[in-house]
Amino acid sequence: MRKAFIPIALLVSATAIPIAANAANPVPESATLLTDPVWKTRPDERELKLYYPERAFRMGMSGFAVITCTVDDVGKLANCETYGEQPRGQAFGIALTKIAKRMQMEPISASGAPTSGRTIRLGARYKATSSVNLDGLIVELVTVQQ
Repeated sequence: MRKAFIPIALLVSATAIPIAANAANPVPESATLLTDPVWKTRPDERELKLYYPERAFRMGMSGFAVITCTVDDVGKLANCETYGEQPRGQAFGIALTKIAKRMQMEPISASGAPTSGRTIRLGARYKATSSVNLDGLIVELVTVQQ
């Protein structure tokens, strides 16, 4: 019997993820939220699956997370902190922080603005369609607009 392949959507788009503000990790008002990065490197679909939280994977649990990061001088995401996650305590935010370490953007955004020093909110939707193997996982990355 042939196994069905479920593709992962690796997107950075204008799709907004609804999140509640986290008073512990606010974005400074002086920071400009980056919403149009141009990605130089990002994990492939197999690598994204490897960062799925282990406990959530075993339980067949889906969820989402949003992290806030600062873009460093070479376009890597630094000082990432979990901004919100659902369900709480299932390590989706930790997983997304690990994914963010594998990403790098161009020094200029799609709108032509410098990215260094800017703040970005990156979100991920995790969907477990099976707790048997990695083919049953879907991870979608988005840039959060708010």
